[in-house]
Amino acid sequence: MLGFETIGNATITVFDDKPVLTTDPWIYGKPYFGSWIHAYKIPNQQLENIKNSKFIWLSHGHPDHIDPDSLDIFKDKTFLVADHFGDRIFNDLSKEFKCIKIKSNQWFNISENIRIKSFADWNQDSCLIIEIDKKDIIFNLNDGSALGWSAEIKKIISKYKS
Repeated sequence: MLGFETIGNATITVFDDKPVLTTDPWIYGKPYFGSWIHAYKIPNQQLENIKNSKFIWLSHGHPDHIDPDSLDIFKDKTFLVADHFGDRIFNDLSKEFKCIKIKSNQWFNISENIRIKSFADWNQDSCLIIEIDKKDIIFNLNDGSALGWSAEIKKIISKYKS
């Protein structure tokens, strides 16, 4: 299967026969001192897909995007982190996890049919373009990130049909 599914406020799981990428997995925690909770239980199959993803992309440091209570279930995965100014998130996570820093506006292949392009902004946020089979894209904007990249992102998106 080549495609994707979404769950929660920022989580996308992308498939190339198997789960290869999950974005911002908030699974267990109660971010912002318990003021946010999941409205629904994550279905078992989607939870398994998240747990079985090869790569975990983290957009920024808000606890509903990098959930400290969920990180340990990804000990054997590779975190993909945008090249934020100062690299605080990358440096902190690299102490315990395998991490790859994704340079802004450069394609990074995650499987034979899927590649991503990340855009970090001045506000320590990032967004992601996920290209599937060189013809379709998903644009993961997150919390209004990539302000300085909007012209470049629009140019890239305009080249795709869907």
